[in-house]
Amino acid sequence: PRTPWPKVSQVTLADQAHAAIRERILRGAMHLGEFVREQDVSVKLGVSRTPVGEALEQNMDLTRQRLSE
Repeated sequence: PRTPWPKVSQVTLADQAHAAIRERILRGAMHLGEFVREQDVSVKLGVSRTPVGEALEQNMDLTRQRLSE
């Protein structure tokens, strides 16, 4: 009998990094628009800089949207 493939998560590392950054903002540990280094965040999250850069870009987009409202 064939063994079925396991289901993989649809959540990307960038999505997970974004969620972690968002959570820190909501808890007051970070502030929107605060300067952060990709390298520092990637080390703390244990991922490469690429998904962290994507997550930070998502946060910048949210900041721009809120400022334009």
